Amino acid sequence: MEEFKRNCPCCNVELTYKSKAAMTRANKVNGHCRKCGISRGKKLAKENKTKKIPIHILRLHDLYDELSGQV
Repeated sequence: MEEFKRNCPCCNVELTYKSKAAMTRANKVNGHCRKCGISRGKKLAKENKTKKIPIHILRLHDLYDELSGQV
């Protein structure tokens, strides 16, 4: 069975794949190794917490609260 190899774009560790399709997909999405993927996920989650909620979503929540209070 042939192994397909590429390097993690963050830490340059060698990644191996059993199929060429899996390696091609990882290249397209710029896939990271497990270690970098986990730390990247934590970083993205932290960024999402600090983002402001768009005003139209806040208005929908207010409308829902008003309607649910009338029932």
